[in-house]
Amino acid sequence: SRAYSAPRSAYFVLADAAGRVHGGAGIAPLTGGGDDVCELRKMYFLASARGQGHGDRMLARCLEAARDAGFHRCYLETLASMTAAARLYERHGFARVAAPLGATGHF
Repeated sequence: SRAYSAPRSAYFVLADAAGRVHGGAGIAPLTGGGDDVCELRKMYFLASARGQGHGDRMLARCLEAARDAGFHRCYLETLASMTAAARLYERHGFARVAAPLGATGHF
């Protein structure tokens, strides 16, 4: 939680009425990116929470928080095998890039 308590960072949790967590996602400045670039991080949902529009709403909430924090661009990394996630991101205006951005440590 410390990573998301930093300035211009936020993490949101999807929980049911009983308080059980079903997923979440966050934004933070992209390490090694420009001041106007954030990173969508740790967007995960339990299988039982998928296919119900939670991903669309969570991503929209994260992008709203990013705009409110002054970011103009949002970067994310995902696996090629996560085709449903890629479709979600593309619906929200994300496009594939030729090479990684920032210094996430991933390739």
